[in-house]
Amino acid sequence: MTDTADILIIGGGVMGTSIAYHLVRQAGVRVEVLERQSICSGTTGRSGAIVRQHYSNDFTIRMAKESLSVYQHFDDIVGGDCGFITTGMIVMTNEQGADALRENVKMQQAQGVHTHLLNGSEVGQAAQEYNGEGVALACYEPDAGVADPMATTHCFAQRARDFGSIIREGVVVSHILHENSRVTGVRTLDGDIHAPTVVIAANVWSGRLAQTAGVTLPLTPTRHPMLSLRRPNDFGGRHGIHAVG
Repeated sequence: MTDTADILIIGGGVMGTSIAYHLVRQAGVRVEVLERQSICSGTTGRSGAIVRQHYSNDFTIRMAKESLSVYQHFDDIVGGDCGFITTGMIVMTNEQGADALRENVKMQQAQGVHTHLLNGSEVGQAAQEYNGEGVALACYEPDAGVADPMATTHCFAQRARDFGSIIREGVVVSHILHENSRVTGVRTLDGDIHAPTVVIAANVWSGRLAQTAGVTLPLTPTRHPMLSLRRPNDFGGRHGIHAVG
C-alpha cells in the first residue's frame, strides 16, 4: 500500500471519526481514517456513554458545553440518531471533597453550565432513587445525559464518508514516518501512506505511536471498574439520573 492524503487520522473511535467529519466538511481536505480493527471496536465501544459538563478545568468545560449542544441537536447538526437521552447527573462527595466540588461548580457556572449545589438532604429531592445519607455536598447538572457510543461513532463515520473522507478498517499502523523533524506519513503492515499531517486518536495506544516519531506523551493508562446492569421492564418510565460519588 502506497498512498497519499492531506491528513491521516489513526483511530476509528468517536474522536477519530468526529475529527474526520469536521475536517472534511469544514476544510474540504483529503482525510483518511485508519482503524486497526473496525469502527468503534476499541475503547469507544466500551464507553460509559456519559455526556456531561462536569469537569475541573476551563478548557474541557468549554468543549463539553459545545458538545452537549451537538448531542441535543445531533440529527440537525450532524445527521442521524446518536441515541442521546437527557437524564441529569448528580456528583456527591464527603467533607474531604466538598471544597473542591464548590470550586468546580463555581468554574462551571462561570462558563454558563446549568449546574447547582445540593446538600445531603436535597439529593433525594433532585433524584428520588437516591438518598443523601453520608453526603456532605453534591451538585446537580440537569442537562447531562447518555448517548449510544456505537450509533454516535457510526453516524460520524458515515457523514465523513458522505463528504468524501476515506475510512480504512483493518489497517494496523506501526510507525509515524518523519524526516527533518517533520511528519511525512505512517507505516502500516501493508505499506506506507504519506501525508504532511497525522492525527493520533488511538486512545491508550497513542503514546506508543507517538514514540515512533520521537515524541513522549504524558499519558498513563488506568483501569476503571464498571458495573453494567440490565434495567427491569417494570423499573419505571423515566430513565434514572446518573450518579457519581
